[in-house]
Amino acid sequence: MEANWLARSPNEFQCALQADPLDGAVAIDFQTSDVRASRNARQASRGDDRVTIQICDRGSLRIEQQASAFDVTPGHAAIVRNDLAGQIDFTQDARIQLLYMDKALVRPLLRSDWSRTALHIPATPSLRLLRSWLANRAEVELSSDRTLRALYVQHTADLVAMILGPHSDAEALLEGRGIKAARLKAIIKAIRHNAVRPELSAEQVGRSLGISERYVRVLLEETGKTFSEHLTEERLQHARRLLSAPHLTNHTIAEIAMMSGFSDISHFNRSFRRRFGDTPTGVRSLP
Repeated sequence: MEANWLARSPNEFQCALQADPLDGAVAIDFQTSDVRASRNARQASRGDDRVTIQICDRGSLRIEQQASAFDVTPGHAAIVRNDLAGQIDFTQDARIQLLYMDKALVRPLLRSDWSRTALHIPATPSLRLLRSWLANRAEVELSSDRTLRALYVQHTADLVAMILGPHSDAEALLEGRGIKAARLKAIIKAIRHNAVRPELSAEQVGRSLGISERYVRVLLEETGKTFSEHLTEERLQHARRLLSAPHLTNHTIAEIAMMSGFSDISHFNRSFRRRFGDTPTGVRSLP
């Protein structure tokens, strides 16, 4: 997207981005110094039929487009039209997730057409799902599998439609398709990042994601493993990494188990041997 860039401070302009082109969309991780990006009427007239979603991870943005002017803080987002003039002010060290998406992918799912100008998106559960979904795209083999890439884009469009307001016939479809996939991914991520907490439960994970404990368990059933099995696997993998860490050689096996979220040492030893075919002591003694 063509734009003019102007540094807003005497510091040297710096920018870093990683772009993943998809089918009908581009996902970008973007960091920048204190700058203003602006588009005049001539540049806007050459804009394509895509919409830009800017999700703020760090710092803030000031969006001005036609009659709209608002700030975007971490966890919030903005939708900016590519065919309109306007400007965006980025604060120093801002970190943004950008999504350029063809309107045609989302328009059939919406209750009404796109906003006529920039639109502020609050930190709703649907936006949090989209934010997590985009942030974890590196875990998906998007570059090598065209079918998987198309499915990923479809689910992304579903999340965007849920944020903007789907029509009544599309709501059930989105819940059973893109929203469901994003929630399952968010559940697995929450288990992975919190596995070492001894008190972690399906109810806590559900509460953090705004869904019920029962729905957490139902979604995990599709993976072929229960919540407990996912949690145990993450804890065992964490324990094996700690057992191989040189700076932890003075820690006992019991200490390693507790650091990995296990409160029952006997259960840890049995689970470890069943999973890896060796005892924790045996793994630690390997060269």
